[in-house]
Amino acid sequence: MKTHLLLILWAATICGCSKLVHTEGPQTATEIPVCFQVECPSLDEPAKALSDAQEKTVKDLNLYLYCKNAAGKDEHIYSAGSANITRKLTVGDYDLFVIANAGADLGNMPRTQVEQSARTVGSESALETGSALPLSAKTSFSVKAAMTVPVTLRRIVARIDLKLSVAAALAGRITLSSAQVVSAPNTGLYFADNAPASDGKLINYPKIALTGSSLTRSFYLLENLQGKVPSITSQTQRDRTKAPARATYIHIEGQASGKKLDYYVYLGENTTDDFNVRRNKRYTLNAVVSGENTIDTRVSSAELQLGAVGALYAPNQTLSTTLALVTQNNAGETYQLKYRLYEGSGTLKINGQSYAQDTPISITAVNGAKQIPIAYTQAAAGNVRIGFTVTDRYGYALTKELTTAYKANNPITGSVSNFINKECHKNQYFTLSLSEKDYAGKFSVKCELVKGAGTLYYNTTTNAVASGSSLSLAAGTHTFYYNGTQVGETVIRFTVTDTNGQTKTIDQNVTMERLTIYVRSKFTWGTQKVVSGNEARLDSYIEFEIRCETPPLHTLPVMYKVGYSMVNTMVPPTTKGKPSQTYNCTLSPSSLSFWTRVVYNDYEGPKYYCDSYGNINYSYILLHGYTISGLALTTVEVTRPDDPSVQYYCYGQEMVRLDK
Repeated sequence: MKTHLLLILWAATICGCSKLVHTEGPQTATEIPVCFQVECPSLDEPAKALSDAQEKTVKDLNLYLYCKNAAGKDEHIYSAGSANITRKLTVGDYDLFVIANAGADLGNMPRTQVEQSARTVGSESALETGSALPLSAKTSFSVKAAMTVPVTLRRIVARIDLKLSVAAALAGRITLSSAQVVSAPNTGLYFADNAPASDGKLINYPKIALTGSSLTRSFYLLENLQGKVPSITSQTQRDRTKAPARATYIHIEGQASGKKLDYYVYLGENTTDDFNVRRNKRYTLNAVVSGENTIDTRVSSAELQLGAVGALYAPNQTLSTTLALVTQNNAGETYQLKYRLYEGSGTLKINGQSYAQDTPISITAVNGAKQIPIAYTQAAAGNVRIGFTVTDRYGYALTKELTTAYKANNPITGSVSNFINKECHKNQYFTLSLSEKDYAGKFSVKCELVKGAGTLYYNTTTNAVASGSSLSLAAGTHTFYYNGTQVGETVIRFTVTDTNGQTKTIDQNVTMERLTIYVRSKFTWGTQKVVSGNEARLDSYIEFEIRCETPPLHTLPVMYKVGYSMVNTMVPPTTKGKPSQTYNCTLSPSSLSFWTRVVYNDYEGPKYYCDSYGNINYSYILLHGYTISGLALTTVEVTRPDDPSVQYYCYGQEMVRLDK
């Protein structure tokens, strides 16, 4: 049950929309006339709530266009009865919302209000006000040059075909007195799933009085998505105690030997756990009363689905997809499939065979999805629009449209930025930039370390990318880091592929250099004042410190030597030497520095008189002694690892005298 709205963009002033015009090349004008043309498929089944002409009627249209490129370019168009509407639109990208058969001009509305707009009815008959059903559509398009934008209108109602009868064995014993649709939604959203959340959103249809043992009736129902109840596993469990509180059902009343009988038949996608009644779908419900407490139901439904279709194809590239006729309880039924090529100049194959347009192709339904392979190839550039129609034996039609475009591919362009620094063992930043004109898809980017050794990271320094793995990236500039562990030539290769099959190779070539880690050592020596009362002693000390300016990558054994000389305070002074001693320490990635007091001589120092503040009177010596006068034979040796990717550079020892 579908209505098609064709959006036709013309490049020149036109009168009406009697023929399709397509022009290659950019549009030079800032505005392009847009013609909206409504098409409706024929529905020929005789037993319907509305006639064929009424069910496909479009009496009025409210079109809402929202420009995504500029403010103040939104449009509201209302048409009462006209199938052809022409309006000039500014070049740009648009979202189109269509509400059909609202019965009035709905006026200007912001996008958020349109997205939440709904049809509200107070009774069953209000759904068919003016003998027309509520429809809606939403699509997006770009106004650049002359083109056709197909739009499919969908009814926001479902159609239920009820076939109610009493089993032949019970004829005359059970009679039916009424049937009533209960808990039908009174509000239906045009552009969102409809699931009433309160009893105030529900109405009951009027009772249908019955005499005898059967009823055949079609009626319309706003979409009611009440979900599934997995705990229901059989038809006998599908009752009021287990069904969702706001699920739609048919209440059937009858009599048997003066006793009143009540049957409750819940609507949904199946006769067990599903309670969803979906818009724009036809359900055939066969209900047979087979006992005073038993009614057997069988739901039949059919739906046409179209598989994935790309937005752009290269000339001579084959478009491969599937049509799926999804049926339930219709296995063995024969449907007729036809197609029409509205736009395009290529060849279409269905199930591997070529057919002329409008040729009926028999399709036998299965319970579930009957897959029908579709293949289309076109050599010339241009738009493609193919309409598919599947009709059942009653003349009920299901439609789908395939739209795409063939265009010579623009090349992939890409580049990498240079490394700012080339040292190994550091996260070196660089970028990869990707683009392709008129391409909105993503790129598959295979990352390989062709030459060299190290780790590649994407976006952050914690997101490692294994060599040979692929990333899905959009057009734009992307951040990478590389931490090399080998000096010399390094090649990082990016193999970029778009969804059209084009491939481009981008190499990052860099010569990695050794990492330099600086090691600094220092000897500090002098005297240390020790005060006790009015007496001050001068002790001698030597301290050693060594550190790496950045964390080392290895464990570094360090050997250092130090000797020193001392001088006496007597006049004339005398000196003596202390022999050089060897010491050892270690630096590591977790221990960047080392400090120690190598020598502390607290037994040979002179003693002086000092005041109560600790100030020494060097003229008032209490006891002669020795103090340190210099360092001798100091060396520092760092054992370096055999790793060409890093060098440890040791500065000469720093020597500082500091009397404390």
